[in-house]
Amino acid sequence: MAPQLAAAATTPAPAPADGSDGGGLSQGQIGGILVGVVAFVVLLFLFWYWLTHSEGYVAYRDERRYRQRLERLRQRDQWERRRRRPRSYYETEVSYESDSETTEVSRRQRPAASMAAAARMQHMMAAAAAAEHQQQLEAERRRRAAGVATAPKYVLNPPPLRFPPTARRTSYVHTRHPQIPGIRRFP
Repeated sequence: MAPQLAAAATTPAPAPADGSDGGGLSQGQIGGILVGVVAFVVLLFLFWYWLTHSEGYVAYRDERRYRQRLERLRQRDQWERRRRRPRSYYETEVSYESDSETTEVSRRQRPAASMAAAARMQHMMAAAAAAEHQQQLEAERRRRAAGVATAPKYVLNPPPLRFPPTARRTSYVHTRHPQIPGIRRFP
């Protein structure tokens, strides 16, 4: 009987009836692999969340956004300065000497003396307005001392002559963006 048991132990198990290969993964092994993959994805997500919400990264992100905002403001400010800069005029002088042509370009800007004169004029106008205000205050004090009735302290200015506003052409632009063609804007 012993030889029959030995022969039975060496023969392979019969193939399954459904025709599938018997050497595949069991359901427990497939479940273990899926659990491992899901756990890896969850760990990746937690690591990403920790990186993006950690104190250091938040400070870095806020600082980067602040720097970008400053850069945009600086660019806008430089654009405004370029727009307000006095215009430069170019002169071209062409002289012919033998066969060669020489071109000299000289740049003229508003002279500093005229800018200083404009600043002095603004200062003089401000001083004149302050002196006029002082004279009005003194006249008001004298009227009160004499018992003369005065106008109320605040007087509303009458509306300007062009009220309501009417459409008209202007030589200036109100925004740094180009105007919409065909639409008239009020200044």
